[in-house]
Amino acid sequence: MIGNYWNSTWRNLMKRKRFSFINIAGLAIGMASALLILTYVIFEFSYDKMHTKHANIYRVQSTFHEGEVLTDYWASSSFGYGSAMKEHLAGIEDYTRIASLWQPEQLVKYGNLTLRENQIAYADPGFFRLFDFELLKGDRNTCLSMPGQVVITERIARKYFKDEDPLGKILVFTGTYDKVSCEVTGVMKEMPSNSHIHYSFLISYQSLPLYMHEYWYKHEAYTYVLLESPERKAEIEREFPAMAEKYKTEEALKNKRWGVSLVPLTDVHLTPQLGYEAETKGNRSAMIALVFAAFAILAIAWINYINLTVARSMERAKEVGVRQVIGAFRRQLIHQFL
Repeated sequence: MIGNYWNSTWRNLMKRKRFSFINIAGLAIGMASALLILTYVIFEFSYDKMHTKHANIYRVQSTFHEGEVLTDYWASSSFGYGSAMKEHLAGIEDYTRIASLWQPEQLVKYGNLTLRENQIAYADPGFFRLFDFELLKGDRNTCLSMPGQVVITERIARKYFKDEDPLGKILVFTGTYDKVSCEVTGVMKEMPSNSHIHYSFLISYQSLPLYMHEYWYKHEAYTYVLLESPERKAEIEREFPAMAEKYKTEEALKNKRWGVSLVPLTDVHLTPQLGYEAETKGNRSAMIALVFAAFAILAIAWINYINLTVARSMERAKEVGVRQVIGAFRRQLIHQFL
């Protein structure tokens, strides 16, 4: 019976090849277009969800007000925000700081090989406590705990060390302001493309000049905090300005009210572009518009296919009649046409 259905279908398709091609190609192209669009949208909304603690991780963004007027809103924060928030504000379990605006491009030397590299950041030990980036070699707990340590990606390991074991090797970083020698203490997999965090070198935070470690007047770090629960967010944002007053020891920005905005990690990619942003962001409104466009394309393709199929239905009325006369049930006819 099934073989008979296939033979009948093939004969009907071949009877009008041009019509069949237009009908099937139109539906196929519509479905493929919709699936491609939806795949892209799903990818955009998947940013930073690979971390197991993502629901409670927030990026600390800097706000400055004069009276009730918001004068500045930056994606970055100062070097001192993370530790001060952990010490003075309830509800923060852990934090990490990534100083990637401080000398992001440097000369990197190993032996006789010297190359100019970018995607260089300074990160404290909390980086591997908050984020689940895979470390292939090294200890997640200690690889960024001491001055003069660096974690590199697989690509960088192959680039500088070929087939050698990179652990224990020394890389010399020469930037605009200083020069530091770092021991390779870890090798990590390349950071996923659906992460807004992308670095090739993570130098230990302790390798920064000492005065910068807790300095409040350089907003050149990205700070991430792990909250006990999302309900703590509003309370921390409300209490931060009062806490910040004790750290405003210089004249710069003293007339402004310093505040923070805590943005969920998974929302960072699709929120509006800010000053000192780490990446070129996506657009949430555009993603929603693409979803509607995908369903519209799919609906048009389906309607077009059904209209063309119905237009030919009278030609097959005789076939349906003959099948019914010889005992075909309604269910079998439906199966055949499907």
